Order: sequence, then structure tokens, then C-alpha cells
Amino acid sequence: MATRTISTKLAIEGEQEYRQKVSMLNSELAVMESELKKVSSAYIGEANTAEALEAKEKALTNAVQAQEKVMAEQNAAYNNAITTHEKYKKELEEIEKKLSESKTKYNSYTESEKQASKEAKELEAEIKKLEAEHERLNGKTMASKKGADSWQQSINKSKK
Repeated sequence: MATRTISTKLAIEGEQEYRQKVSMLNSELAVMESELKKVSSAYIGEANTAEALEAKEKALTNAVQAQEKVMAEQNAAYNNAITTHEKYKKELEEIEKKLSESKTKYNSYTESEKQASKEAKELEAEIKKLEAEHERLNGKTMASKKGADSWQQSINKSKK
């Protein structure tokens, strides 16, 4: 018996761009954090002098701003993922409705009518087409939900 494997790509528009931006911002944040460590080690014996405190404040301010940029980009990506998921979910519901209507109409034919009727044969073809579309959209809906969940986890980790 042949088995069928279904794989889904990430189904969120702009996903790669968001990930690239977050990656770039995380690199910027790492630089800011290393700058803070550099300032701390530069003022080891004079940690409470005005100059040391000003340098630390500047480094901390830069790190906080970089973290805020990361969180803003993650929030934008999450909102995009939710919007995409809702779009696919709506399309899936529409396909399910059409599929149900077509199946109901097709099942109303008797077996002899199904064999002889051109409309029944067209309905049968449409049902197959709708089932394929349903499967495709179901995959995209699940993938977009997974993407939204992933962005939500990233946001939650950033808030720690």
C-alpha cells in the first residue's frame, strides 16, 4: 500500500523577511550587551564614579533600545502570522461549505442518475477539486498557526 507524505512550508507571507530582521536586531543587541560588559570591565576599580555610571547608562540605554526594536519586530511578525492564519482559516471554511453543498447535491442523485447525468459527473469532478483545495488550505492553516505560535513564544522569551 502506498503511503502519502504531506509536507507544508511555512505559510506566512513575509516570514523570511521578519526572521532576517529579528536575526539582524538580535546581532545588534548582542553588540550592545558586549559594549555593556566592556564598559563594566573598563571601570572595574572606579565603578561608582560619574564617568563610569554615565558610560554604563549609555550602554544600558542602547541595549534597551535594541531589545525594544527586537520586540517590536517580533510583535509585527506575530500580528502578520495571526492575520495570515485568519485568512487561511476563512478560506478553509468557505471551501468546507462549498464541499458540503456539492457533496449533498451529488448524494441526492440515485446511482443510475450519477452514471448518466452530466451534472453529476461535473459535481464529482468539482468535489475532487474542492477536496484537494481543502487539503492544501488545511495544511496552510496548520502551518500558519504553528508560525503564529512560534512568534508568540519568541515574544514571551523576549519579555523575560
